[in-house]
Amino acid sequence: MKTITDIKPQVKNPTRCNIYLDNSFYCGLELETVMRHRLKMGASVSPEDLDEIQAESETMRALDKALNFISRSQKTKKQVADYLAKIIRKESGDHSGLIYGMGHAVYTLSDPRAVILKEEARKYAEKTGNTEKFKLIETVERLTPEVFLKEKGNKKPICANVDLYSGFIYEMLRIPEDLYTPLFTTARIAGWTAHRLEELATGGRIIRPAYKSVMAKRKYVTIDKRIAKYAPDQGYVPYEERIIQGE
Repeated sequence: MKTITDIKPQVKNPTRCNIYLDNSFYCGLELETVMRHRLKMGASVSPEDLDEIQAESETMRALDKALNFISRSQKTKKQVADYLAKIIRKESGDHSGLIYGMGHAVYTLSDPRAVILKEEARKYAEKTGNTEKFKLIETVERLTPEVFLKEKGNKKPICANVDLYSGFIYEMLRIPEDLYTPLFTTARIAGWTAHRLEELATGGRIIRPAYKSVMAKRKYVTIDKRIAKYAPDQGYVPYEERIIQGE
């Protein structure tokens, strides 16, 4: 464990802070992340935990960065491909080599959230006169796997994640960019709070919750027939009992 010896706002970006461990600079974090995790001077933290927090902070910034590229002037297919290649080679963007809005640790072939949001974005773009920008985002989505394969030689599937289209929708709704991250955060406060309580109850280690259904098995009923008469509440069955019953 190391000690947080200083937290300083960044000069060029006061919404971010520099974190110092044992009097040495360690990383930069969003001020919002620092406050949410209650990081403060004198607190003990492991570098591994801080790395996890930093990764989470960067994910939250993806909304802004994904829109940053696509919101500029119209570009040809070649211009988009060339720019994506520069990002991957760490020659452009924030030099991270990441194309924000593309790729997901769990969803590789398709992000179901992005699929739904894309269609809603398409409809709203037609209504608001943003069809050209929508086509540009589609081009980014379509070309990224090709450019990634060409630059890295990696055949791993890459799909658009929900951030690629959520930022665009926020823009069409005329929501100020400064509110993008707060909107992202607000929707997750309840889950994060529950997660934090669980962390505190289990020793303070960062965890990745997994879902395991404890419902009793039941016959599938179509939505139009889902009334109490056909889908009665079977109640909770303890996991141990389900194991005994062979479920």
